Amino acid sequence: MESYIKIISWAKECLLAKGYTVNNPPETIQTTPWSGVTRFSTSDGVIYLKQTPPTLSLEPVIMQLLRDQFHANVPKVIAINKDLKFLFHYLSLQ
Repeated sequence: MESYIKIISWAKECLLAKGYTVNNPPETIQTTPWSGVTRFSTSDGVIYLKQTPPTLSLEPVIMQLLRDQFHANVPKVIAINKDLKFLFHYLSLQ
């Protein structure tokens, strides 16, 4: 997986570009061999950054499909950075 600093930097830049304000430093929620999850407290609620290896890179595409076409209760993907091989999710209550 890419360096943590590079990933967090991308996430913060992405959030700012989309109009969010990051309220606190990001918090690592989970780290496993197959993914990592970081929580951001923002002006619009909590946003989660999920990092996965390339073998799981279809996850955000599948989540978008499930949400858009089947109205599934899955997190809304707000950005994907394929170059860094990680996913950025916004978790909503819908």
